[in-house]
Amino acid sequence: MKILCVCRGGNCRSHAAAYLLKYAYNQDAIAVGFEKAAPETLQMLCTWADMIFVMTTEASGRIPEEFADKVRDCDVGPDVWWKDPPDSLLRKCDAYINQHFDALHANP
Repeated sequence: MKILCVCRGGNCRSHAAAYLLKYAYNQDAIAVGFEKAAPETLQMLCTWADMIFVMTTEASGRIPEEFADKVRDCDVGPDVWWKDPPDSLLRKCDAYINQHFDALHANP
């Protein structure tokens, strides 16, 4: 099954659910945050998904109405987990992003 997990940022709550769905339940899952995803991206991902887990009630209101039958409420509350990502991970990611920064701006 293809499952889209949606929260505000797409970095903690939806990512945790997608991780479990992939590695504990052997499902095809993607995490996304409604705050930074373009409406076209969210539309495309909702079309792709067989089921949509919304990790907050706020996320429910961001899913286009035509996909309401796919939505499952998995409200885990506010993001109190992803406050301080490990510095070592941030440094590694930042180094890679800086290597490709010009390409990122050339292909928005």
